[in-house]
Parts: sequence; C-alpha cells; structure tokens
Amino acid sequence: MPLRTPGGRDCSRTVSPACGRAANSTRREFRRLAVAVIAALRGGYLLAEIVQDERPFLVAFDMALDQEKAQVRAPVTDLTQSDN
Repeated sequence: MPLRTPGGRDCSRTVSPACGRAANSTRREFRRLAVAVIAALRGGYLLAEIVQDERPFLVAFDMALDQEKAQVRAPVTDLTQSDN
C-alpha cells in the first residue's frame, strides 16, 4: 500500500511537502505504537513480579498484540502493479 497524504494523494512517485508530512506522520505513529507496546509489556512484567503470578504479563502481552494487529494494514499482494 503506497504512502498517501491526508488528502489521499499517492506519495510513491513524487517528493512534495505534503508527502514529507505524511511520511513524518507515519513515523510518529510507529514510534507511538512502539512506546505503547513496550510500556504495556514492562508494566505487565512489573505487576507479574509483584504478585508472583504470570497472568498480568500475559494480559499485557495479549493487549499489546491486539493493538499491533489493529494498526497493521493489509499487505500489498503485487508490488509490480500500478496504482492507476
């Protein structure tokens, strides 16, 4: 799936300020998602250590996976096909 501006313009074949903003926005979203997953896992691990039970970590792990799955887009089946 090509990177698109908020207006829907394809950024794969052009360099413009709007495309740069779209790429920066995508990077920020990945960073936010990474921080959220790490925080969930560390928090779950800490709780599991405190209560001496693995369930808090497993819940945090499942929630982190669910969040990841919700953010992943469908893979592109054929990268050689044109968007037109």
